[in-house]
Amino acid sequence: MMIPPPIPFPFPQPPSFAGLTDAEVAAMEGQERVAVEARVNCLRNIAVLLDAATIQLQQYVSIVQALRCVFVICCRLFSVLCEILFRIQFLLGEIVLNGTELSS
Repeated sequence: MMIPPPIPFPFPQPPSFAGLTDAEVAAMEGQERVAVEARVNCLRNIAVLLDAATIQLQQYVSIVQALRCVFVICCRLFSVLCEILFRIQFLLGEIVLNGTELSS
């Protein structure tokens, strides 16, 4: 397993809220609530898009599996038909070689 590359810059330290007044904290909480609500809405939209993508992928998989089944059946039928044609050609060759004429 490969080791991930090191982080080029350290993550910034969170700011200290010790020096804020009650009014500043209340204003900041209000702004953060709007931002959190917007993020939650974005996450809900992303969840809907992921659900839709999952459903589409499941549909693609089921179609591919159905096509594989059809392909396998067609290949088997083709091999059976080739075997039948080979036997017919073999029988026709034997009939012609023995001097027997074919009646239509």
